[in-house]
Amino acid sequence: LVRAAGLGAEAEAELFEALQKKDLPALVVLTRALKKPARDALLALPELYGGAEVLARAAKRLPRLPELVRALATLRRLARACTLPASFDLAELRGYHYHSGVVFDAYCDGVAGPVARGGRYDDVGKAFGRARPATGFSIDLRELAAAGALPPSRVRRVGYKAK
Repeated sequence: LVRAAGLGAEAEAELFEALQKKDLPALVVLTRALKKPARDALLALPELYGGAEVLARAAKRLPRLPELVRALATLRRLARACTLPASFDLAELRGYHYHSGVVFDAYCDGVAGPVARGGRYDDVGKAFGRARPATGFSIDLRELAAAGALPPSRVRRVGYKAK
């Protein structure tokens, strides 16, 4: 959407910050000079969150740009494949310079914040001469254990001598 709107780097950074905060008044100001289709699409993003049904709403409200159509199709495939409750937030831009696709957070009952997070990191290895598709994630095992979401430990020490 930003590429199609033709924004410069500084305006893009301001827009991404406003989207990340879901700051609608700032978005209105930042998109004022854009053509109506681009402005309407960018202003719709903060409202496009929820269950898989939000993907159908997005397809109706956002322009049919090829890259956007592909991204929504990917999200629909993920929604169909997911056996756990999932929600989507099309204005989530955490780490947008680093990620090249979908980002995710996983939550667990009894834990306030995410217990896992990650995303698509294509070409991150380019600096090391190994550009390729990749997905990475981290899991907070301490939070999961504290919430009682992990099975009891069955760690055995082998070859250990107490002194």
